[in-house]
Amino acid sequence: MAAAGDALKHKECILLIVDYFTKVAEFEPISDKYPTTISRVFLNSWVYRYGAPQYVTSDNVTEFQAEFNALLCRLGAKHIFTSVEHAKDHRLSPPGQATS
Repeated sequence: MAAAGDALKHKECILLIVDYFTKVAEFEPISDKYPTTISRVFLNSWVYRYGAPQYVTSDNVTEFQAEFNALLCRLGAKHIFTSVEHAKDHRLSPPGQATS
């Protein structure tokens, strides 16, 4: 247990990935918020386990640009951005999907 605790001490952030419809959630501790790290963790923790999503909704921050967008393109997923200030004003479902 000590080794796992020591490894977590160097993690500064948590990446939260949630499936909108099933509410399945993955919490991944990460050491930084670089696009390379986000892409690697998303691929290893989500895509390899659940498969490639059709849509990914995220806020419009630099972690979700460039390399992460390239990964989503390779997976055939559409990236939808929402603003940080008004995230709850935007529906998290894909375009054309009704939400209650």
